[in-house]
Amino acid sequence: MKKITNLEIENHLAYFRGKPNAGFIVKTKSGHEGYTKHSEPLINGKQRVYIEKEGEEKFNLLCNPDTLIIIGFID
Repeated sequence: MKKITNLEIENHLAYFRGKPNAGFIVKTKSGHEGYTKHSEPLINGKQRVYIEKEGEEKFNLLCNPDTLIIIGFID
């Protein structure tokens, strides 16, 4: 898997900030893959991560942003 660069992240944020469904696809430190939304503020310093697994109930996690690994973008 290609590592996403800081420049790619900065360009994505600059272009998509303010668009309600834009965000990142992330992997949590516990191995869950999910997504974030740029339009949502941090909650007590934590980032909400939406987890959707096929055949399972959807749920949210609050994660320390420093522990999230960005693996993709949502336009």
